Amino acid sequence: MVKNIIVKFVGFMRRVVANICIFNDPNPLWRKDFYKKTIVTLKGALHIDKALVATISKLPRTSLTRHLLSIMKNLSGPPWHSSQRQYRNIIFHLRFALRSKDYRLRRKSSSPPDVALCHRLCLAFYRENRLLPFCRDLIDVIEKESPKRSTSAEAEGIAILEQFDAGYVAVRSAPLSYKTSLLRYFLDSLHGHLGIVYDPNFQINSVQILYDVVVGGKTVTNIRMGTPTREYLSRFQKAEIVPEFFGFLRAYSNGGKRHLYINLQRRRSTFLSDESRRSRALENLNTVFPNTITVVTLDKDSSFYHQRGGYRSFSYTKKFKEEFFQQVTKQKKSRCFFPESIKKKGLDKAFKDIIETVHGRYFDFRSTLGVRERHDFIEIAYLLLQNWLLEVSDVDTFCLACKDGIDRSGAANSLMFFYHNKHDTKKFIKDWKAITFAPALLVKRRSMIASRFDRVITTARRMLFQKQMRG
Repeated sequence: MVKNIIVKFVGFMRRVVANICIFNDPNPLWRKDFYKKTIVTLKGALHIDKALVATISKLPRTSLTRHLLSIMKNLSGPPWHSSQRQYRNIIFHLRFALRSKDYRLRRKSSSPPDVALCHRLCLAFYRENRLLPFCRDLIDVIEKESPKRSTSAEAEGIAILEQFDAGYVAVRSAPLSYKTSLLRYFLDSLHGHLGIVYDPNFQINSVQILYDVVVGGKTVTNIRMGTPTREYLSRFQKAEIVPEFFGFLRAYSNGGKRHLYINLQRRRSTFLSDESRRSRALENLNTVFPNTITVVTLDKDSSFYHQRGGYRSFSYTKKFKEEFFQQVTKQKKSRCFFPESIKKKGLDKAFKDIIETVHGRYFDFRSTLGVRERHDFIEIAYLLLQNWLLEVSDVDTFCLACKDGIDRSGAANSLMFFYHNKHDTKKFIKDWKAITFAPALLVKRRSMIASRFDRVITTARRMLFQKQMRG
């Protein structure tokens, strides 16, 4: 017990030292540019013009119309000095519009122009912010400015994983102007882990589209986001779903669309962190919007996931596979969660088949596996399970979301993109690095946590190696 606490503390301090500086510019230019582009994207998606403003202005002056007019004024007027403040102001007015009495009375229909505009705003917020080119450019600049950039990574024909790893080294050793301050680092940790005044959307964690995947002949869009919840004092009150995500789901319901939410937060509280309230709030959406959203929780933090403690001795593959199946599918024991709609589609059989597929395809049915091999086994099985969930849920969008959408989520998004797009091309490598490294920089001004990155690169290496071996 004491040893584990010491190991965790040492690991935490190493991450702190690697990612912070004592003093720096709180709002660097590249971060401001990101939110300027986000606002421009929202404006373009909504098609705000004089005719729309006139239509809303003619409606009875209610709390709903007043906030909508304020939003349109923010979007169509001259840019603010602080684009982040402008972005936050838009969310502020959108939330008040969605909480207004007029919206609540007429929200079941999208026909009224003010209600329709609310839903268009929510859809634009979650569906339109495609800024991958900006993220690619950001990582390119950092790689060029980093004192530890690898010149070999720019050479033609270098292995994909070497280029990827060189990108991570460059981001970790980026100039101080790209890194967060010591005070901000600890404040962010306090907000997120303890749920004290924690509201990612409002605290400048912009939602963005990362990539598309094709599953069963259908194109499905990945949405990168932090948890769509807010808390003030998590130990004393429930986490609540933010109004704009409710608006997004109502718009989806009206349009006959579906979303798969794969939650990567803990279902159980710990001494230093409590994510259980957020997980419960998200899982309850299965009941509130049964035909619109499917919420699943996968474990990314337990002793089993990390193969620590008593699980380090699970070297016999048969015993490991049995425990893995129990950990994922058995609700009373599990740190995972699946709604009844997913269980009825044959979850148990599907996951048993996935475990056997991974064992045969990537480990040649070996009878023993080391700790790192079991790490890869878990990650690949999760990938195949996520793919199966996309197939059986028949959704239009999906997310792999943790607390902030940058570490657990960042690793999961990175591997999902790699799994569906692993091509030895310059564009693929640039996109892969941007998808993996940019979110942590944009949200927290740091690199992805090293332990999460290690799981990405070792798993990717195993999948790439097996692909080459099998031709």
